[in-house]
Amino acid sequence: MKKWIQKNKTYETRELENIQNHQEQLKDRKDKERLERRRSRRFFLAAFLLSVLAAGIGFIYLGVWPFGDKTVLIIDSLHQYLPFYTDMHQKLQNGESLLYSFSGGLGYNFWSTYAYYMASPLNFLMALIPKENVCDFMDLMILLKIGLCSGCFSWYLHKRDPERKFLPVVFGMAFGLSNFVIGYYFNLMWLDSVAMLPLIMMGVERITQGKSGRLFGLSLFYGLWCNYYIGFMLCIFSCLYFLVRWISQKTITWKRVGKSCLTFAWYALLAGGMAAVVLIPAFRGLGTSESMQGNTFPTTIKFYESLAELLENHMAFLEPVNISSTQVGLNIYCGILTVLLAVLYLFDKKIRLRERLAHYGLCALLVLSFAFNILNYIWHGFHVQNGLPNRFAFLYVAVLLVMAYDALGHIRSFHPVKLLLSLAVPVGFLVFCYLHRGDEIEPYVYFISMGILVLYFGLILIGRFAYGLKKSVYCAMISAVMLVELCSNAVYGIICNHGVTRSIYIADQKSYQNMIDLQGEEGFFRSEVDRQRMRNVTMYAGGNGLVMFNSTMHESIIEFCDSLGIEARTNKNGYLGVTKLINDVLGIRYVASPSKVASTMYQFERVAEDGDLALYKNDQALSLGFMVEDAIVNWDIEAAEPLLVQNSFVELATGLEPIYVLDRCIDMEDGQNYGIKIPENKQVYLCIDTRVSAITLNTPEYTKSYDDYTDHLYVINASAENNMADFTVTLNDNQTSVQAQVYTCSNEAYQKVIDKLSESQLTDVVVKGNKVSGNINAAKDGTLLLTVPYDEGWSIKVDGKETEYFPIGKALTGLQVEAGTHTVKMKFTPPGLPLGLILTVICAVLYVLAGIWERRHPLWFEQEKEEPEADEEMEEEGTEEMKQRFSEKAERFQTGIFAILNEKKNEMQAQGKQIYNLSIGTPDFAPAQHIVDAVSTAAKDPENYKYALTELPELLEAAQDFFQRRFGLDLKKEEIMMMYGSQEGMAHIAWTFCNPGDLVLVPNPGYQIFSVGPGLCDATVWPYPLYAEDGFLPRLDEIPEDIARRAKLMLVSYPGNPCCKVAPDAFYEELIAFAKKYDIVVLHDNAYADLVFGRQGGSFLSYEGAMDVGIEFYSLSKTFNYTGARVSFALGNEEIIRKFRAMRTQFDYGTFLPVQYGALAALTGPFERVLEQCEEYEKRSKALCGGLREIGWEVPDSEGTMFVWAPLPAGYTSAEKFALDLMEKSGVICVPGTEFGSLGEGYVRMALVLPVEKLQEAVVRIQESGILNQDRTEG
Repeated sequence: MKKWIQKNKTYETRELENIQNHQEQLKDRKDKERLERRRSRRFFLAAFLLSVLAAGIGFIYLGVWPFGDKTVLIIDSLHQYLPFYTDMHQKLQNGESLLYSFSGGLGYNFWSTYAYYMASPLNFLMALIPKENVCDFMDLMILLKIGLCSGCFSWYLHKRDPERKFLPVVFGMAFGLSNFVIGYYFNLMWLDSVAMLPLIMMGVERITQGKSGRLFGLSLFYGLWCNYYIGFMLCIFSCLYFLVRWISQKTITWKRVGKSCLTFAWYALLAGGMAAVVLIPAFRGLGTSESMQGNTFPTTIKFYESLAELLENHMAFLEPVNISSTQVGLNIYCGILTVLLAVLYLFDKKIRLRERLAHYGLCALLVLSFAFNILNYIWHGFHVQNGLPNRFAFLYVAVLLVMAYDALGHIRSFHPVKLLLSLAVPVGFLVFCYLHRGDEIEPYVYFISMGILVLYFGLILIGRFAYGLKKSVYCAMISAVMLVELCSNAVYGIICNHGVTRSIYIADQKSYQNMIDLQGEEGFFRSEVDRQRMRNVTMYAGGNGLVMFNSTMHESIIEFCDSLGIEARTNKNGYLGVTKLINDVLGIRYVASPSKVASTMYQFERVAEDGDLALYKNDQALSLGFMVEDAIVNWDIEAAEPLLVQNSFVELATGLEPIYVLDRCIDMEDGQNYGIKIPENKQVYLCIDTRVSAITLNTPEYTKSYDDYTDHLYVINASAENNMADFTVTLNDNQTSVQAQVYTCSNEAYQKVIDKLSESQLTDVVVKGNKVSGNINAAKDGTLLLTVPYDEGWSIKVDGKETEYFPIGKALTGLQVEAGTHTVKMKFTPPGLPLGLILTVICAVLYVLAGIWERRHPLWFEQEKEEPEADEEMEEEGTEEMKQRFSEKAERFQTGIFAILNEKKNEMQAQGKQIYNLSIGTPDFAPAQHIVDAVSTAAKDPENYKYALTELPELLEAAQDFFQRRFGLDLKKEEIMMMYGSQEGMAHIAWTFCNPGDLVLVPNPGYQIFSVGPGLCDATVWPYPLYAEDGFLPRLDEIPEDIARRAKLMLVSYPGNPCCKVAPDAFYEELIAFAKKYDIVVLHDNAYADLVFGRQGGSFLSYEGAMDVGIEFYSLSKTFNYTGARVSFALGNEEIIRKFRAMRTQFDYGTFLPVQYGALAALTGPFERVLEQCEEYEKRSKALCGGLREIGWEVPDSEGTMFVWAPLPAGYTSAEKFALDLMEKSGVICVPGTEFGSLGEGYVRMALVLPVEKLQEAVVRIQESGILNQDRTEG
């Protein structure tokens, strides 16, 4: 109490302190109160759900599972992402490390791949689904992330202008359903990061307004974490947008620019630092890939497309670009209305010229980047765009939508000539493009786009000239047309994308697993699926293979395969061209193939069949490691042709003679067929080192056709029935003939090689995540060759001692081993991971500390107010840009859930439905007759209609007497004050205590009014949590020390509304000690003291020391059913009461005297009726709670008050949704717990304001509604 009992100060001094305190705490206030946050969430949810619905319709039309047998996974999402997700799924279900995997490429840095493809936290939900449904999980994620893009953009636009009705929803959908998202949704690893763009834009805007950078830092961090590739684009864009926002400011000062630059840079660094645990290992991993090693900055200037070709991609119903071998294509459609509005934006004098030019400049830079190869190269992470052109187009879409959204708000300010220009420019452009069209775009696209343009122009004219049209109606008209256009275009785009039949891939997956399981294999082995319709098919099937398609794949493995004659290029390899030697050396024990012509395949023996596949086994496959001669370190894989390189391996590894012999050369001509007779007991290989158009190869084992990439080896083996093969070649247009070589290999010579290599192999091999172990018995000192890709991340120990290792053939791993038996253990840690982890932890801590610092130093972010000045760029016409009429405080209070419930109630009553209104806590009991009589009698006396500046003396005496009888309190009259209701008193007393910036502790959940009063005083409210496991009592010892020391007031309420709990004696003793320790004033709300079940309620003031630290409010509303009379008493510390009384005299001229006489009658009359009433409330509580428990809703009994605090039934997580569902299905109205604070989520409050019989009826209605038995999944 020393905090507020101070020496008298002059008025001027107090005012100066108030101003200073106000400035110090302005930034501590939240940008929006709870109701505004809820409203923002509704905009997010509306855009999210509508976009999911629209895309879902497209998915259903395609027949996506469970509505058919399709998946929307196409191109890379099928060949790469699905297998990677399947690999991650296996790791999650088996509890394996995410650092390394052997499922492809002989082994790969899984963490680097995770960072590039799978870093979205949502992917961990895969652990909950069966393996065969991974593709369905990905389909669902695509659908939800489309909604996420729309929802986030809608939230952003609503925050920019909260008064635009439904428009933020449809403009948000224009982003999420744009051709960029629809065309590229199969790259689902981008979508989380794309969805962060609007949050980053809002964060940048807040920084340039002098506000916190926390939103910017957090959203940029998440964007970088989920996909660093898109995150790189977000980083460049955020810098450009920061510049645009500063150019757009009305007043620019070095001080303000400097502060915002520091804030921007600080949070940008923190964002990168917090994501370092994925960024640094990913960067290190990507640096070893061929796509980066072979990447060089453009040295010549090139333009991909003309300006007209780029801009015509704004048209509707264009087929989205999925992939382009010519690197030409652009997905920028986001609604035809944006084209009209973008033109209008240029003429919008409601927006500063600088701002308009800055936004147009940013759009122009992005458009130039679509065409100009050097800028395009930079935007794509300093890499040439490869197959997926203009991956940064979503940035352009976002800026265009913001411009269009801003212009639409000023429709009535545009001159008619400007409106005509907005139509003439796009129409003229469309006509030009139509007249010069090529074959790529169908004519109907131009006509549809033209029709939509004219329709929107008509709507713009209506908005401009129909002055009697309500703004809400106009917004609804625009929104409806946009909704139809956007959803139709999205469904069309999804249909154009097509899908693939999921069951054929799942069947291969199951067949492979069934056949492998039959073999009963234990330990580590490799296998391959010899089918090319999915690149990473072995990984998808669940095997450990050689083949992999991965942007982070080691360059060394690509070169290794290419040098050995195996199909390989850029970031992928294949199983084509793998000789028997390489199969054995790499330990490929099984091959699953659709070919069943012969009993063998690549000299593997057929051992099983399942479905469409046959399984072939290689009994000579070597282990993961084996001993070779030390000369192997000299193996040069680039020195000769593929089979000569393999000969070199044989010589260096074993000391034996080469095994591959050139049989003949063939000069191939276009369309000619060439036969090959396979010698007995020999292997035959066809080597074509020049790429031709196509090859068709018939062998005794298989018949296959190859196109596109044909420069590799071809394996030709005889069968028992046949020893002839033939092939036909199709040359490229610029080729006349191409030479091919035919090599043979004696099986006898080959067997000697494999016998030599198999003498000393790694045994007891165990592979678990990033760890490998095994034993080796070396006959002599030599080199242990591990067919594991060489990587600096490995740590290898031999017999527990760290051992150096070295590359073999630039790709594999070798180490020196002495003669004898040894235990080899390997452990992989992605390079850069330890450093990244340290930086992530440090930056995360700094981010939290920065938030704390901001709250304690808000003046750093306070901007100088701009002086009003004439702005020649701004027109004053129109009514949309009126001055802000209301205070910021007034804007905090918006219609909440009660209005929604009331509207729904009225609607249901109009339909004749039975309603059980348990929402409002108004007693259904009438006041006692003697109270009514006292009011009535006093009301007949004209003298009682004068001002009642003070309480009736006899009323104060009666109050003294009553509180002594009721609670044993001996109070002086100076310690009692009548108030106009406890709610009002709770709000008003804050004005007695709170200066701006003071801290007030309030319960969460708790009655809403507890936060309102302090908030109106610009005090900071700190909600202390109440948990069910603690009996909804505060954990006083867990309130942070700095918070407790700052706190001036603490509001406490027992029996509590809404939690219906009574506090024990020990709590009040602890509370008083806590208040004394930290010099805190306690305000105890005792409104339900006479509604305690099973015992009589008490008073906080009856405990020793309570009068020293606080006061208590006692209400006649619930005790005597005197609710509307608004009579309550403040009791307690005399100094507090005196100050409170002095404050109230400034705005309160007392309570109507007849009401005071009624209160006098209540306090002096009989108390038995109050006790009977309490018993009735207890009966109602037991009837309701017990009845609900009987029908399966576990609701605990209330300890007091006139309410029930009910946990949500199983299956529900949203209190608001449950309350609305309950009302609609059963007619029972309750209040969502979120109305009482964030920790009220998961509960609803029901008032005991109906007789027992009606409450029992309500229970029956709830049971009959089926709401407790539904199988629900909330969105």
